[in-house]
Amino acid sequence: LRNCLIFDTPNGLLAKAGRLFFYMLATKLNIIFGAITLAVILPLLFGVKWPVGFDLAILLITLALTGIPHGAIDHVIYESNLPQKLLPRQLFFRFFIPYLVVLGLTFLLWLLVPALMFWIFLLISAYHFGQSQLYHISLPEAHPLKWILYVAWGSIVLMLLWLCNWDAQLSMIQSMFRTWDLSKTGLVYGVCRWILITCSATTFVLLCYCGLKKLVKLNVLLQELGVLILLFFLIRFSSMYLSFAIYFGLWHSLRVIITEYKYLEKTSKSPITIASFSKAFLPFSLISFVGIGLLLLASNLMSSYVSPFMLFLVFISALTMPHAYVMKQMYGVLSKKPAAV
Repeated sequence: LRNCLIFDTPNGLLAKAGRLFFYMLATKLNIIFGAITLAVILPLLFGVKWPVGFDLAILLITLALTGIPHGAIDHVIYESNLPQKLLPRQLFFRFFIPYLVVLGLTFLLWLLVPALMFWIFLLISAYHFGQSQLYHISLPEAHPLKWILYVAWGSIVLMLLWLCNWDAQLSMIQSMFRTWDLSKTGLVYGVCRWILITCSATTFVLLCYCGLKKLVKLNVLLQELGVLILLFFLIRFSSMYLSFAIYFGLWHSLRVIITEYKYLEKTSKSPITIASFSKAFLPFSLISFVGIGLLLLASNLMSSYVSPFMLFLVFISALTMPHAYVMKQMYGVLSKKPAAV
């Protein structure tokens, strides 16, 4: 205390205050998100049923407010990592062209090798979900244990979403993968159960290891374990649309948006306000909404071949591939700074 308050420099005191602020913010976010999730779960446990269409409406609202926008600012994140601001033409060739190429290749690979792309998409999504939740753990981003922990944590969420809604998703998945045996006695179901069990054990062991090595504070470790338990109950007892809306729109997308805002406050070459931050989302959010509209139109034309759900999955995967890379760069920078736990 003496060193902190008397002999420390003003900058040092400011840094400590900043770390304390980010620590409190993250824990409070878990509490707020947890309270909202409980508010959804508890009525269901007591037999209350939401009105017909409620879950789909919540899904559409969360996609519009946080789900799509959280990836619509990738160009701003990318530019903030550069030593100087780019001209529009430079940004177009250095960012947007590669971004669009990755989008196009993703669509092409879905056409050529859909089964392979399905599993690749799940793997990258698992890593991305785990990274957004656990990047604060005090390990370098390139450390193998951190990669394994990210994939394991994200795989738990994805496998729960799939296994707990197996019957609801059966016809959707089958519309693209007609040769797969998707019965509950089939190979795919067995593999998914094995992945869930293995990743649950791996996540528990690695989180405990991080706690023992003081790579994460004990109360944060307990929170992270509690989050997984809460997400299990959410996915187990709510519908597919509602559970995905709460997880993806709240726990993932809103958390990423808050991280992006704090990140840009520190790295942007121009002042960041809530207004300018929100404005930055608009152009590519609107383009994405147009893309979803075209997707719905295509689903009507292809309704006899591929379900709208699978077309939506392909669209989301195309956006996820380059987005996950940009986010990886952002978290790589953040992991070199005081951890926001």
